Amino acid sequence: MVMLGDFMLSNTSSQCNQLVNFFQFKLDPEDFSNDQFARSVAARIPSDALVLDAGAGKAPYAHYHREHRYMTIDYGGDRTVKEAVLPDCFSDVANIPFQENVFDAILCYQVLEHVSDPQQVLQGLYSVLRPGGRLYLTVPQGWGLHHEPHHYFNFTRYGLRLLFDRVGFVDVNIEERGGIFWLLAQRLQDMPYYILFQYLYPLIKPSRAASIGLDTSRFANISRLVLLLPLYICSLPFFKFFIPLIFFLADKLDKRRLTCLGYQCMCCKPEREI
Repeated sequence: MVMLGDFMLSNTSSQCNQLVNFFQFKLDPEDFSNDQFARSVAARIPSDALVLDAGAGKAPYAHYHREHRYMTIDYGGDRTVKEAVLPDCFSDVANIPFQENVFDAILCYQVLEHVSDPQQVLQGLYSVLRPGGRLYLTVPQGWGLHHEPHHYFNFTRYGLRLLFDRVGFVDVNIEERGGIFWLLAQRLQDMPYYILFQYLYPLIKPSRAASIGLDTSRFANISRLVLLLPLYICSLPFFKFFIPLIFFLADKLDKRRLTCLGYQCMCCKPEREI
């Protein structure tokens, strides 16, 4: 027998979780747009389909593919054993070790900017995709450097279309992820930590910091951190809550979306080779 108090407590807890999830996504346009696309893709793929997540990393969207035969491939290079989510196959996405015409669908989320030859990677994905199979892909347009030194490209819709056409994909659909307000929200949200990181990171990993051009002087970095930390703490409500929420809602004003977070793409391998 369920008591009324238990029901009310459970209902309140559920509502709180929904509220937290709502704000968590609305305050992070990048995660929100990627998650929405990944969820919609999983719903489009027939159950029991063989799905390859190429460059899966920690496989954040695996839970959307419980009804699929879901496989991950990643080179696994930067992760410690403690935090690693081991892929089903250790490999560079530029050299996929599967036979041709195997997978019903391939996912490639936020990977293409980190490979030195995007066309070669797309050709490899094309080869292991069965005729009629679909590729689902996301890439950035407005990101700053990250995962250095392995951030080689940001993309435009025209560059993506050129790559898909050269490889042989058809039924190409390319959509913007957000507009200029989502991009501004994401960049402003990241800005306080971006500044703080430049003085904190050399104290934690000095050799790595030196390799990417940061000043490794302990005295200089500590003295700057003493000044920056109070500003960082005071700025958090403004940059982490108010601006992202307002800009998330304001993004509907941007109709052209020439400047955006990135793109979400769907394309198909033809049933018959052209």
